[in-house]
Amino acid sequence: MWKFMASSFEPLVSVCVISYNQENFIKTCLDGILSQKTNFSFELLISDDASTDKTQTLVKEYEEAFPTIIRNISKEKNVGSVENFYTTMNDAKGRYIALCEADDFWIDTNKLQNQIDFLENNPEIGMCYARAKLFHNKKQRYYSKPTGSLVSSFDDLFINGSRIPTLTSCFRKNLYEQYIKEINPIEKGWLLGDLPMWLWFYYNSKVYFSSDIVAVYRKLEDSVSHSKDFEKQKRFDRSCFAVRSFYKAHYNLHLPLEWNEDSVNIQIAFHQFNREKILNSSFKNLETKEKLVWVLAHSKILFFLTKKLYIIIKGGF
Repeated sequence: MWKFMASSFEPLVSVCVISYNQENFIKTCLDGILSQKTNFSFELLISDDASTDKTQTLVKEYEEAFPTIIRNISKEKNVGSVENFYTTMNDAKGRYIALCEADDFWIDTNKLQNQIDFLENNPEIGMCYARAKLFHNKKQRYYSKPTGSLVSSFDDLFINGSRIPTLTSCFRKNLYEQYIKEINPIEKGWLLGDLPMWLWFYYNSKVYFSSDIVAVYRKLEDSVSHSKDFEKQKRFDRSCFAVRSFYKAHYNLHLPLEWNEDSVNIQIAFHQFNREKILNSSFKNLETKEKLVWVLAHSKILFFLTKKLYIIIKGGF
């Protein structure tokens, strides 16, 4: 059941959806948001990044059907996913922001209500997030385990990486505005938008994790964070390292940052091994001792020990 909101009221929540060439998915995404059952007003803010398929046509159809809730701020020229991510949130009118990219979708009709109730009753909490089902789009099947788990602290997030499904997140806009003012992430040139924001939230506020499964994350063949293109994947992994390096310097942190150029290459080699591309330039460019670590990295279990093992090998050879 779609829920209409009166346009004369300022929305309490802005649900931000960014898209690019997702004509096959965006209707499911928008329907999941429009089906939310709430006792407050919310807006659905859609920013398509100059798609070349029929995505913008579909967005306009929804805008015409739901003019009191949908604001279409789609781009005429492509600006890239990170800039689109931030500029969309900058335009949000709500006191809270929730995110869902156009290839993902919500399945719990009470997601927004439950999260806003929690944040309203716990003013010390800046953000909350939950779990999501993981759907393999090519194989058209769900994984046995959902994605998303507890990130206990800033240190945990910094060292072990994010386990926060962006499509389940909901946070205070004033916290986001403080982040933008202090960090100005667009100017940093980072290739990812969520991790630097999560790190800032964890350092400056409190974050709550719910074990509820509220959405579906669609795993595509090629995405920003998992690309078949070696150079593209290399740039992304280096950008992840750059984000951590920035925060370590920015807050003068005494945390281990074991990743360097060689270990970034190992990370990329691991991605390529999983795609059965064993003979690739990342492997050929590694020294003998790095190749040993690379071979060990093919195991998903051993991969989590690779960084520690790499440091031992570097010091012992």
